[in-house]
Amino acid sequence: MRNMNNKNVKQTLSTLITMGLVWCSFPLNNYETIVLAETPQEQRANRVCENALKSVVKVKIGDGHGSGFIVNQQGLIVTNAHVVDNAPSVVTVEFSDGRKVPADVIGFANNGVDLALLQIHDQDNLQPLPLASVGRAKVGHNVRTLGTPLNPDYPIMCASGSITSIDNQTQQISHNATMSKGNSGGPLVNTRGQVVGVNTWVAKVPIYIDNQPVGTTPSSSINFSQSVKLVYQLLEDHKNKNLASKSTIDDNSSSSATADISVNGQKINGTLEQGDRFTNGSYADWYFFQARKEQTVSIEMNSRQLDSLLEVYKVTTVQTPKGQERRYKKLANNNDQGAGNFDAKVNFLVPEDGLYLVLARSKETGETGNYSLRAISR
Repeated sequence: MRNMNNKNVKQTLSTLITMGLVWCSFPLNNYETIVLAETPQEQRANRVCENALKSVVKVKIGDGHGSGFIVNQQGLIVTNAHVVDNAPSVVTVEFSDGRKVPADVIGFANNGVDLALLQIHDQDNLQPLPLASVGRAKVGHNVRTLGTPLNPDYPIMCASGSITSIDNQTQQISHNATMSKGNSGGPLVNTRGQVVGVNTWVAKVPIYIDNQPVGTTPSSSINFSQSVKLVYQLLEDHKNKNLASKSTIDDNSSSSATADISVNGQKINGTLEQGDRFTNGSYADWYFFQARKEQTVSIEMNSRQLDSLLEVYKVTTVQTPKGQERRYKKLANNNDQGAGNFDAKVNFLVPEDGLYLVLARSKETGETGNYSLRAISR
């Protein structure tokens, strides 16, 4: 390359700056430091993230957390139902500036939709996120995910990607903008900063050793959000005082296994798959068994395709004004048998005669695969 003298360099820089192709924070005499300008697309993307961060919150429940976003000046916050399912009636939300305020869990979406509404009070200068028109999102459109992945101590983060598919029947949007556990309930926004979806779950891909599946790992490019159409319905139900008082995601499907299991050591084979009953944030099969007081029951769930999780509940039937209802009290749970072992095992002493429920589910949202289940009384 031909050497340029100082005069030529200054003239070239002046031309580039005038054209908006570079910016320089130093006088042209000190031209050794040159910073390339952001493209208009990059500038818009940065503004979307900067503006939207003010409207996104962490939702904290004990040791767990999720994300959410403000939708009106009165302090309504949208999040996932599985984030606040089984949570107390008041949770804590934290803004990007560090403010922490209590939020009431005021209701859940109907018909198995994984959405819920929170309400904060006496907060000034709230900046709600605008909702996009239904149908505005298209395959190939650029989007941003916002939320707090993995650790509640992390700041609220913004990641970019694009929409890869839209299922108008299930109202699910798949995209490749980065998501992790903790992003649940955060917004998926377009390049105008409008909400097109609610981040809900990350797909799992199998891990193979010697051509055998040995587990799963979160996909870096297959993530799912619920369409903004479901948010509009949630807000309409709130307006009409028609929110569900508890999460309805357990009722999302009746196609999952609901069967009896004997405590005689017989092995049962099952499969968690899309369309199964959605329970506590993941697909689950339900198994009932009868047990006697002071029996010791051992239950094992084994799988080479998913991270197994077992939960055991005592089932009681109570009379209510609406008729008989079943109530479930958790007695035990386990999600692995030890370091590096993703099978689950629960041992517990039966507290009283009666009916008990075993949930055979996966630890991660949206995880699917085959498993075996065995219960034995000692």
